[in-house]
Amino acid sequence: MKVLQVITKGELGGAQNLLYTIITGMINKGAEVVLGYGSGTYLANKLGSRVKSFKFRYLRRSYNPITGILFIIELYRVIQDEKPDVLHIHSSNALLGAIAGKLAGVKTVFTLGGLSFIDPSSKGGVGKFLLVFVYRFLLRYVDVPVFVCKANKKYALKKKLIKSGLVVYNAVDEDYVFLDKTSTRYFFHKKYQVELEDKFVFGSIGRLAYPKNYSVLFYDLKNLLREVPNAFLLLIGDGPELKIYQRIVKKLKLEKNVLLTGSIEDAGRLIRAFDLFVLPSFYEGLSITLLEAYMAKVVSIGADVGGNVEVLGVNHVYPLDNDEARLRMIKRAGLGTLEDNQRVEGKFSSKVMIEQYWSIYLR
Repeated sequence: MKVLQVITKGELGGAQNLLYTIITGMINKGAEVVLGYGSGTYLANKLGSRVKSFKFRYLRRSYNPITGILFIIELYRVIQDEKPDVLHIHSSNALLGAIAGKLAGVKTVFTLGGLSFIDPSSKGGVGKFLLVFVYRFLLRYVDVPVFVCKANKKYALKKKLIKSGLVVYNAVDEDYVFLDKTSTRYFFHKKYQVELEDKFVFGSIGRLAYPKNYSVLFYDLKNLLREVPNAFLLLIGDGPELKIYQRIVKKLKLEKNVLLTGSIEDAGRLIRAFDLFVLPSFYEGLSITLLEAYMAKVVSIGADVGGNVEVLGVNHVYPLDNDEARLRMIKRAGLGTLEDNQRVEGKFSSKVMIEQYWSIYLR
């Protein structure tokens, strides 16, 4: 079995760590794996000599049709040279590659990590309508569409993007090591000179970008401090909204109660620093960091979008547009009255995920 795995960005991130888990799982099952990516070398470097890697010049986030056509040609040539049994595409921008797969006569699997701009919670308009049309067209070239949560599959069927599809939950490797709370808080004390020992720490890990909706947490903190004076907001990650967040912190005079760390490699190991993990995103598929919080047994809440409720349960999600409901949950956590999440052993097992994908490849 030879599998060509394709992802738009090979940089540090949750999707890349998930793909690393998938690839290493397939190698352990005896498969030969080839990696194709557009930018960033984190994933290729992490896999090292275990896989053959290709950097696609024209695989990028772009609305230029010429770029898309050139990527199709690039991928087709790699398929012709490598002759994989399966082409597995892991990002929406790489979905054009399904055309190359069909032209080359190779079985094509596409995992929708989320619905992104066509998600029901995203902003509407002509652009969204056109993207639905594009998805509907390109998904015709996919042999097996895979969704990471039931909610995304249900919406795709409703919009007639697909006629059928499978659900394979994302997963965190069972052998992944989380540091304990004392060690994580010592890490932040040593590296950033902040004392978290007696703090109620809430926040998140992720890219500081519009879809994550992190800006609401600063205003939550401002209100929270009236009743939970030891509240502290920790955001781990980097992105285009960093400067906006820094301005909000200054405007609200929260400098002593907020830490914006920037990017930290393998940040998931630090997730036990949080007393409460919050995922306020406008839309999601099945967040890797949320699964890390689940595995690390950190109490978590999130907006009722994507697969969040499938991880958190109905008592730990709130309506996306209900700021008061989110603040009430955070306040309850700060006061020690929010119950822990219920967890099902093995529900998000990497072993189960690997077996499901292996079964799909062999079909």
